[in-house]
Parts: sequence; C-alpha cells; structure tokens
Amino acid sequence: MRYLHIKGTRQAAYVDPIGFMNFFRGRAGLRLPDAKKQLDEFANNGELFIEVSGDLPTWVSALEEAGIQFAVLDAVGNPARDSSAVELSASPSVNTGEIGPGVVLCGGRLFIDKLLDGDHSRGRFRGRGLGRSRPLLIATRLRQPAPDAAWARCFGLDTPWLARLLRFDDDVSTDVSVMVEEEPAGVPVVSVGLAGEVAKVIALGLQLIDIVESLEGVAISPGCGLRPELVYVDPLTLRVAAVAPRAALFHQDGRQAPGIFSSFNDLYFTPEACRGYPGSDGSVFALAATLYRLVTGMHVVRGEGADQVQRIAQGDFNLELLPLGLREALEPSLALNPESRAGLDELRGALVRCSPSAEGE
Repeated sequence: MRYLHIKGTRQAAYVDPIGFMNFFRGRAGLRLPDAKKQLDEFANNGELFIEVSGDLPTWVSALEEAGIQFAVLDAVGNPARDSSAVELSASPSVNTGEIGPGVVLCGGRLFIDKLLDGDHSRGRFRGRGLGRSRPLLIATRLRQPAPDAAWARCFGLDTPWLARLLRFDDDVSTDVSVMVEEEPAGVPVVSVGLAGEVAKVIALGLQLIDIVESLEGVAISPGCGLRPELVYVDPLTLRVAAVAPRAALFHQDGRQAPGIFSSFNDLYFTPEACRGYPGSDGSVFALAATLYRLVTGMHVVRGEGADQVQRIAQGDFNLELLPLGLREALEPSLALNPESRAGLDELRGALVRCSPSAEGE
C-alpha cells in the first residue's frame, strides 16, 4: 500500500477548494461528495491521510499544483525513478535555524543545494523538490503572509519567458517563508563574459524589451526584478531562455529585520524608489542598468549599500564608461525624473540605431 500523511502549513483560507476537489476527482477518481469530505477533513483538522496509486513524488507535485500547501509527515511507497528526486527524504531533517547546502525545508519537500545570494533570512538558493526533476529557485524571507500582488498570483501561467511559480510556503524550524520557482534553462547572463561586446549586449537588450512587453500583456511587471542574476540565457547563442524577477520582488514586498536591505550586492531600484517613492514601474530603468552592467562589467553607480542607494537617488551614474553610441541609447532610460524617462519603444529604437549592424547598412 502507498500513502501520504500530510499536514497543512497555512490556514484553511489558503486552500483553493476548487483545485483541491478537482485534484481528488481527477487523481483519485473520487465522486464530488467524497472529494468534498476530503476538503472538509483537511480544512477542519489541518491534516489528511491519503491512499495513493502511482509514484509518490507525482502525487506530491500534483498536490502543490492544486494549490494545497502542506508538509509531508509520513509516506510509504516507491521512490521516484528520477535520480534527482530519489535523494530527497519524505521526512524533514533537524535544522539548526540556518539554511545552507544539505538542509531540508517545508516538511521534507525542499532540499537546499547551494546559496546563490544573501543569507537565510533574505536569500536565494538553488535546490530540489520531492517529485521535481528540474532544479528549483528558492527565495526566503522572514516568516510572514504570502504576498498579494499581481506577480505573485500567476501559478500555472503559460508563458515561455517567465520562470514558473510553484508555491509559497513556511518553514517553522528556520522561521522563514519561501517562494519556489522552477529554475529556467541556461545560465544567469551575469555569468557570461560580455564586457565590451556591444553588439551582443544590444541584441540581448532587444530580446528583453520584447519579453517585458509580453509580460505586461499578462499583467506582470518585472520592475526591479530585471537584473543580470535573474536573466537566464543559452551561453552559446545568448538567446534568452526566461527571466526570474520574482525573487527581487518577493524580498522588496516583505518586511525585514533591521540592517537587512537586499540579498543582492547591487541594486536596480529607480531613483524615485531610492528616494522613498516607488510609484513607477521601474522595468525600463532596471533593463538599461542591466545592459550597462553587462557591457561595462560594472554597476551603473560607484559605492555599495547605503552609499549606492544615495547615488542612485541623486542620479550619480558613471555613464562615461559606456562605449560611444550606447551611452546616447541608454541615457534617456536612466533619467533621474521618471516623467522624462524613455519608454520601451524609445529604448528599442535607440538600441537599433546604435547597433553595429545598423551602422553597416
């Protein structure tokens, strides 16, 4: 016999009743009244004992996609055939309050492989999940309610340009909330040496403009989430595989402990956001600052931490480091005043005009 014993990690209000009942009707073949009983038991008792057929990891991932937030208390059944999932235990390990390689989170469903940025209270990690064959991006912040924003309500969104959002959850042992996404194919563009490669950076920028426009069509604004660490590309062709902007937005959205500002070394906030007025979208500014970083190998302002925030707020940018032509293309998108800042169409036209291929025509 195979079974799962699960416990809800959030209150019943976070359970999607339609997704829950549809899951049990489709996966377990239950009639609607029986599925409703399963929902009531889970909502009232906070846990559920489920007899399953098939691979346990498949059930675990299907439960997540049904909007059910839970921890595995116990499980009996066959391991997944996928070697990346076999190593995961169905029982949580004993944590020390810190998150790092080898730590298991959220009732044994997440396994941390590597710290990417920040620390356990506000960081990004690469990891694996029970029943998941692809690597995961796991963002953490101090334990608090899940964000209520357009970018956080896009479970199952069908777009090839955005990292797939899997779930929000809590881990009691480390007192953090987590956001889990599938890691896109390819590598972060910051790991590809593009300093001085004007034509390649321009081509990449034109791809990103198209992607930002496509995301606006599904009501997602990448905002300050557009940054070199969160843009994934094929390292050989430099085609953009996807962007994963939610980690920066997840951190920006939540409360934080004193002294914690960002999991990243450099900031891509707009000047108005650094002055305490985060009203504008910020995608164009972050995109231009990302292109600056790629072509120069440096951030658009000198300084770190609070000094960097102050310099961005004042518009103290090192534009003289940009190659001839590219400075004129990016400068309007980095304008201090958001009302005079270039839009996506203007930035696209400027990049096309200064591209080496355009000069040769």
